[in-house]
Amino acid sequence: MSSSRVQSSLVSLLPVAVLGLTICFGPTFVLAQADGDAAGKTAAKEPEFKSEKYQKLFTEGKGLFEENDFKDAAKKFRSAERGAKSKEDKALVKAWGSACKGGLILLKVGKMRQLNLNNEAYDELLGAMRRYANTPIGPKMAAAHKDLDKLLFHVLENFNYPNPRRYSKKYGKTAVTDKKLLVNGTNCLHWQSVPGQAGQLKIQSVPENWGSYQYLEFWVRVRTPSKAEVILKADATKKKGQALRTPPRGGGRAVPVLQKPIKLGKQVGWAYMRLDISEFQSQANADINRVKSLIFQFPRGKNFDFYIDEIRLRRKNPKKASGSGTRRR
Repeated sequence: MSSSRVQSSLVSLLPVAVLGLTICFGPTFVLAQADGDAAGKTAAKEPEFKSEKYQKLFTEGKGLFEENDFKDAAKKFRSAERGAKSKEDKALVKAWGSACKGGLILLKVGKMRQLNLNNEAYDELLGAMRRYANTPIGPKMAAAHKDLDKLLFHVLENFNYPNPRRYSKKYGKTAVTDKKLLVNGTNCLHWQSVPGQAGQLKIQSVPENWGSYQYLEFWVRVRTPSKAEVILKADATKKKGQALRTPPRGGGRAVPVLQKPIKLGKQVGWAYMRLDISEFQSQANADINRVKSLIFQFPRGKNFDFYIDEIRLRRKNPKKASGSGTRRR
């Protein structure tokens, strides 16, 4: 997600079960990067010490930190902390020690990426950012997150440039710019039921081959609990030697779709929803590699009211090249 800040509210998590993923954040949560401003201030403000001895230990610790030697750096910071001049100075040194713990996780994330475990690395990094975003390791974590984010995700809709004809009050859809209600610092969509209308949100600009993706993910902030269905309109699987046919409108044949029911439960703040694409049920031989559009759909007469943002696809981990395994000796 695109933003320049991670609010301090990301430290306090409220557990809410959402389709197997238990993450919920306050309304001002921003995911994309660590709080660069706060981390920068922490790094820029130098603590004062009772003697040159402790100042030297702190300086040596910073040097080791920059070399990614986080274990030895942490030892230096612990020693330097004893000679901090005031409580504020002690807190500044302690922040560097905490950043070393985050640095070790960052090294772990790097090793996971070397093993092509990009998804696991991303989730590990998110957990670390919640704890260490406001320490001096924050900018390095932000850079790693930005890199993985580009590698893993294909954004389908972020509502930054909403089409006024499709997203209008007539259909219960309103673009939201109020920062108090946003999840990632940019626009989101407020969608609520309109009497007499079936609720439908259709996204047509989607990749055709969904076989290379593992999850469909998006953020929701629910005001009125409801049940919906996520539908992938697709062409039917083409049999060898046969031309691909699309069922005529109004015909008796079923339309090829892949579908999955979802439950939008009311929660505090924004919830991150993750749908496993392999769990979508195919109808009329719909082909996951021939997807035409994505539809969120509510039955006619059902009340619903929620915010939605950052609808995206998460790629599968890349397969290891044949013969790339290590040879035992």
